[in-house]
Amino acid sequence: MKGLAKNLTAMLLIVCLSFAVACDMSTSSEKADNSTTVSSQSGYNSSDDGDSETEASSNDSGASSSASHSETGDLSDSHDSSDEQSDSSSTETQTSQSTTDDSQSSSSTDDYTPVDPLTEYDFTIPYSKGTENAYEITYSEEKNEYVVTFTAVTEKTVYSMSGTLNGNVVVDVGDDYKFELEVCGLTVTSAYNAPIVALSADEFTLTAKKDTENFVYDRRIDLSEDESAYGSAIYSVVDMTLGGKGSLTVNSTNNNGVHTKDDLEVKNLTLSVNCVDNALKGNDSVTVTSGNLTLIARQGDGIKTSNSSIKYNDDGSVKKYKGIIEIDGGTLNIYSACDGIDAAYDVIITQALETTPTVVNIYTDKYSEYSEEVTAVSSGEYYLRSNTSSYNYSVYYYSSSDASVYTWANATYYTYAKSSGSGGRPGSSSSYYYYYKVDKPSTSTYNKMIVYAYSSSQKVGQATSYYAKSSAVSQNDSYDTLPFTVSSSGISLSGWTNYTTTTPGGTGGPGGMQDGNTDKGDYSTKGVKADNQITISGGTVNIKSYDDAIHANNDVTLESGLSPLGNVTISGGSITAYSNDDGLHADGTLSITDGTIKVTNSYEGLEGTYIRISGGEISVKSSDDGVNGTTTSGTALDISGGYLYVYAGGDGLDCNSQTQKTGMIISGGMTIVVSTSGGNSSLDTDKGYTVSGGFVLAVCPQGMTSEVQNFTLGSGCYSTTKTGSFSASSYLVVDGVVALKMPTNIFNGFAIYLGETNSSITTTSSSTYSFDDNGVYRMA
Repeated sequence: MKGLAKNLTAMLLIVCLSFAVACDMSTSSEKADNSTTVSSQSGYNSSDDGDSETEASSNDSGASSSASHSETGDLSDSHDSSDEQSDSSSTETQTSQSTTDDSQSSSSTDDYTPVDPLTEYDFTIPYSKGTENAYEITYSEEKNEYVVTFTAVTEKTVYSMSGTLNGNVVVDVGDDYKFELEVCGLTVTSAYNAPIVALSADEFTLTAKKDTENFVYDRRIDLSEDESAYGSAIYSVVDMTLGGKGSLTVNSTNNNGVHTKDDLEVKNLTLSVNCVDNALKGNDSVTVTSGNLTLIARQGDGIKTSNSSIKYNDDGSVKKYKGIIEIDGGTLNIYSACDGIDAAYDVIITQALETTPTVVNIYTDKYSEYSEEVTAVSSGEYYLRSNTSSYNYSVYYYSSSDASVYTWANATYYTYAKSSGSGGRPGSSSSYYYYYKVDKPSTSTYNKMIVYAYSSSQKVGQATSYYAKSSAVSQNDSYDTLPFTVSSSGISLSGWTNYTTTTPGGTGGPGGMQDGNTDKGDYSTKGVKADNQITISGGTVNIKSYDDAIHANNDVTLESGLSPLGNVTISGGSITAYSNDDGLHADGTLSITDGTIKVTNSYEGLEGTYIRISGGEISVKSSDDGVNGTTTSGTALDISGGYLYVYAGGDGLDCNSQTQKTGMIISGGMTIVVSTSGGNSSLDTDKGYTVSGGFVLAVCPQGMTSEVQNFTLGSGCYSTTKTGSFSASSYLVVDGVVALKMPTNIFNGFAIYLGETNSSITTTSSSTYSFDDNGVYRMA
């Protein structure tokens, strides 16, 4: 018996060695069923690439630059081709699993049974270091999917994977040791489970080996917000790092891209995420220190955190604030239907190393070519959006198959809001939308509807005597707002849409914090948003957003119990913001000490309860106020340095403070303001302002110039004015200080200069000065 046991042991050893050699050979050759060719993965070679964790943390100076906007447009196509490659390399049974239905369990593994580890698969799992034989493979014949589960380890452990896995990977190794999975030309696809899940580890690292391409496909049905179902393609319960000098493509058909309940870090990696919901989410934090990231969130946020509590050390001191998103290096291209960056606490963008530049490009809502419709539809009522409030409205609902089945619903006035273009650039006209609410009956009983308008003397809810009516239109369960125009010839319908977040005109007081874009939806579509503070001290940030480009809140409740600050602080870097609403908005204090800021399109350019400008190069173009300090007491706007250019359709500098002569203080820097609206002022304050230093040139139409001239000059400061016709491309020159090329016609104009030099204002039709992009030449 002993001899038989020895023989069996020897035979088993030979089989194991043969399997190891086969795995080595299979990974070093091109596999017929894998679209990605990889180098030999027979094991971890320390002399070849060094420690994999060290590789992930090192700077890849040779990393390729990020794809351009048009190149990123091919990302969906590249995903599709990868899908085809993966599907074509799978068995027919595997291909049949690409479509899911509601009966499928998103995370159940009850029907998975253990399989022989010596069987040859389309994937390999070479051991690198740490605990050996720390995994098991199970298989579901019904789903034709494998589950590779890494189990308890006794030390820091690294495994590699390559090939094609139709199924998922589970890391459940206990809480005591770090675990790293190095992917080396791996494609993972699942229609039933999250493709990669880390349930336990001290920390989990997913590393893409240099010069390899790796793909993760989540083909499950929508899991909504149920975190127990692991609603992302890559999900971790513990801290997770994505790194390596290879590439990783994550495609989630219905869920999040990458999500961890704790901290998420990305470094070095070339990462592409295309998903429905949030592309990167770390409940506690998200940190990017290097790499090339393309993040597409077709209905969600690009990068998101959700916690805002405080983690303490044992001695009671603060260890860290949760909810922070920090970017310090790397190139990020973010395309999101909602917010580009949404932090539950702070956003920090910086560039500590010149060798690792920070570049962040953000496109939200309709400015992202990948956005899908995100709606917040009212189920029990409709909104009627009219061009006039002169009439009352009712809706006649009826059945198209039985005319005797009908009902009437009378609309009630709800609110009004400025239509797009209000308070706009020179030549635009103001108009309003008027919203009415009306009950919505069952669409299965009453599938058609007609809108009626009545004068004040006519009875509502009848079809005998009315002012105008619309044609018949079908009820709609996907939209809740019916826009129309009323005229003597009838009611002209504009097609269904969804109710927009609007602030009725006149609320918030003159110059208060108002929404300028009435076409945005009931969801946030800001570029960079934080519920406490936003700090930018370095890097390049380019934003094209349908809502505010940069926005800090102070009206939320933080889990820590602290009151949010709502501050935006800019101390360096380069920011270019194109916004359909505010450029930079702070519910608290907006502070600019350095950096270059260009707001190329906005409703209001810079807005904050308090605004402090002491440095930097700033240019603002706005359809309403250029710079708006909204506090009603104290100094709302303080300019002590830097360069500020404002071209505004409303007030240039607007101060709501009721504090006499110090609501706005200018003590340094150079400020150039052009306000084009006759009903607004270049320098608008209720109680006057003070100039004690620096230089100011302000131009506006005559009409509201009393606000401009309500100032106090400090010792050694002077003022001079000029009126007349200032035509486009003519020049205003303050001798020895500044020259301005007029950006538009102001035929009945008023110009004022305030500053430290006693100079006059002259006009000329030509100039030899070298002007900047704003048409300004600075002499002082």
